[in-house]
Amino acid sequence: MAGDTVSMSDIGTARADPPGGDAATLYHCIEKILSFLDDTRIFLCKDYCEENRELESQTSVKAEREGNNQLRGNEEDDVAMGEQRDSTLDLLHFILPSLQVNMRAEGPPPVEDDDTAQLKLPINLYK
Repeated sequence: MAGDTVSMSDIGTARADPPGGDAATLYHCIEKILSFLDDTRIFLCKDYCEENRELESQTSVKAEREGNNQLRGNEEDDVAMGEQRDSTLDLLHFILPSLQVNMRAEGPPPVEDDDTAQLKLPINLYK
């Protein structure tokens, strides 16, 4: 399978944290992933299909180690680049509903009395 995968070099690290996330923490997580065997498959959370290529749902550790445009192998450079890039990004469009579904681990919330499943945001959680 690893021979069939393509580096997602045009989308970099596929950042999935909200703005203000910690670039150093992301760097250390990526380092752990890149220590896996070359043919370890990585399933993507998104693919913007840049540069007129086919939609991809996975890549490999080897492909990312060799071709990712945001991984330079130097913590100081990678963290600085991540912080600069993240400062230009808006809140991900579906981050709040995605977080609610992901926190449940099994899917959407239960159906309520009116036969709807609803994602809810607390507005008075912080005082």
